[in-house]
Amino acid sequence: MTFVAAQQHLRFLLNIARWTSEYPDYFKPDGSVKLLPIALALNAFPDHLYISGPPVWVQKALYATLAPIARLKGYRLAVKPASKAEQRAIEDEQAFAA
Repeated sequence: MTFVAAQQHLRFLLNIARWTSEYPDYFKPDGSVKLLPIALALNAFPDHLYISGPPVWVQKALYATLAPIARLKGYRLAVKPASKAEQRAIEDEQAFAA
């Protein structure tokens, strides 16, 4: 049996995991991620996560608006999304392994 994560969820979650040790200032005292870094990640990894309540299009617009501000304020992704070529190579490798 093989487990294959959909989209790039592992890379998305790896950002949050690495931020905890490398950039603890990205988090509030209660442990939740601040708005600007999570907006940066959610804009870089579209369609990976949405909160219930606001329409998805509103969230996408908000993340797209806040991501450049986050970059200007110095927030960075620990792991960038895989390029289309990298994603194809990963899919080919997984298909070959199966």
